[in-house]
Amino acid sequence: MTRRMPAIACLLAIALSLFGCGSVEEKKQAIVLENTLAAYENTVRWGNLSNAYQFLSPDDDRDRQAPPDLNDIRVVSYEVVSSPVRMDEDTALQTVRIDYLRVDEQKVRNLIDRQVWKYEADSKLWYLDSEFPEFH
Repeated sequence: MTRRMPAIACLLAIALSLFGCGSVEEKKQAIVLENTLAAYENTVRWGNLSNAYQFLSPDDDRDRQAPPDLNDIRVVSYEVVSSPVRMDEDTALQTVRIDYLRVDEQKVRNLIDRQVWKYEADSKLWYLDSEFPEFH
């Protein structure tokens, strides 16, 4: 019995480490998602809106050219209305409210942006899968 104890302990340790790998990977994905959402928020809120198109997947065949009038938009606030919710292992949803104005009008408008984010295992990155918000 005492000879089997190290073998049993070793097998138990291997089983526990394999079982725990999934949760470690999920935690890494969650951290990457959190960082991606923060970077996207900062880009939309403080950066050049046309740079937000960089958050689309490289495999996405949508037009990456920002509309020319996007330079006339100034974002006043970016508020997370619904924190990110993981729908499955590679899909997350987040809803935000964006207050903005057109520089030629100086009238504050708002929109609700329902974002869908997809995780690509090969690159280990999250990409915006939903449409880019339309600023009317």
